[in-house]
Amino acid sequence: MKRIRILLFASLVSIVVACGSDKGEGVGPNGSVIVITPSALNFEYPGTTTATFAGPTFVTVTLLNAFGSPIRGATVNVFNAGDNTILASDKLGTFGASQLEPFVGTTDDFGNVYVYIFVPLSFAVGESSYDFEAFSGGAFTNMTITTTCDDVNTATATVCD
Repeated sequence: MKRIRILLFASLVSIVVACGSDKGEGVGPNGSVIVITPSALNFEYPGTTTATFAGPTFVTVTLLNAFGSPIRGATVNVFNAGDNTILASDKLGTFGASQLEPFVGTTDDFGNVYVYIFVPLSFAVGESSYDFEAFSGGAFTNMTITTTCDDVNTATATVCD
């Protein structure tokens, strides 16, 4: 009878491990991946704008194990465009404090870290782009952010006005 209980318990544990989320061990293990949502951002702005940053924009960084299950409790490092261009958040989209880079977040039960980001506007005619990046252990991915300024007042020599 004792042997049957042990086998039943071992079977239940293996089912939970295979289907449920992993408990993070500091960082994403080998074979883990990061998914950033949205996968890319594009900001078009007229030269008449006076803002130096676009946003804030809500971004979710998800850490998954090699089997596609979320990893909870793992550390994720997030880089944007410099200090104070990242705000901490939660799954409800609550604005948190401004952060230095890298922002170091811990994944929740769904493998997510939530942030708001500000995107610097270049004020140069044409396109400017950079990568928003996240990594944890061996898992790394980036999201390309593109800004495009249109020179709406071509009668002046000033670009993007």
